[in-house]
Amino acid sequence: MSTFRGNSARTGQQPGPDLLEQPERKWRLHTRDQVLSSPAVVEGVVYVGSIDNSVYAVTTTGERLWRYATDDDVSSSPAVIDGVVYIGSIDGYLYALDAESGERRWRARVGQIVSAPVVVRNAVYVGSWDGNLYALDTQSGEQQWTFPTGAEIFSSPALDNGVLYTANVIGILFAVDAMTGTELWQREIDAQISSPAVSEGTVFIGSVDGNLYALDAVTGDDLWQYKTDGSVMSSPAVADGTVYFGSNDGNVYAVDAVSGDLGWLYALGGELISSPAVGPELVYAGSMNGAVVALDRRSGSEQWRVTVEDGVYSSPAVVDGMLFVGGNDGRLYAFGEP
Repeated sequence: MSTFRGNSARTGQQPGPDLLEQPERKWRLHTRDQVLSSPAVVEGVVYVGSIDNSVYAVTTTGERLWRYATDDDVSSSPAVIDGVVYIGSIDGYLYALDAESGERRWRARVGQIVSAPVVVRNAVYVGSWDGNLYALDTQSGEQQWTFPTGAEIFSSPALDNGVLYTANVIGILFAVDAMTGTELWQREIDAQISSPAVSEGTVFIGSVDGNLYALDAVTGDDLWQYKTDGSVMSSPAVADGTVYFGSNDGNVYAVDAVSGDLGWLYALGGELISSPAVGPELVYAGSMNGAVVALDRRSGSEQWRVTVEDGVYSSPAVVDGMLFVGGNDGRLYAFGEP
């Protein structure tokens, strides 16, 4: 499976291997509008959405295989599993597309979607602008249950140990039983919040109030919070006891997952809406100023940087020694070692 933030818990961990040397641009695919969607890579194929209303499948060598046209923007990021691409559109539908041909298997009307779906076993879960979290059957698109949150959902749900974590735009984080759609707890943060990540019994989530929050995954109780000088809409990544995240103050942060103590800070500049990706040795981050950097996970020192025109909203995917990321200039970029 390949999905937004690397796995169903949304921890941002990438399969790698890392790009340890300064990479070069291998190719870029032109779409007709911004690529805000974050790419998913499966068996040599990159899947991504574009604001030109389309979903694309491109080989890792840059050959376009197919394009599927929806009726509105596709900023949702795909989840790809068992030969099916699940992705939402602003046209109000969640789509299930054949990964090989691009043909539609089904579509389900669930309201406008920018949230990235998460797929586990026979269910696909996605949040909608209509304020509901939906559970749909992966084979038919039939609704299994609906959970109302009371406000639009822009963030993407995380799933861990049978529990879904989802947030709405008015700053309420919900824990929901994935089988039944029953609420387990809610935590009001009172400001729009990012997509959550879940690791080792803790939910990590950023907020426009400038904080990164760590909450107990079972109870929703506060464990700690770390304050930055800008909105934190970049979703956190978590690996080996460290949380990596960006802030609109222009900095990339690494903080201890247990204590919330700062490990290091890297001044990248620009607004950081793109969510970091974590490889075995490096963490990758993109900025609205167009820079994509690789930082040493332990020290935060810059290892290399590349440039994407007009900035980066999309989150990078690092697979098979290549980095793939969408650009606000309407292109999908691929970088690899020379």
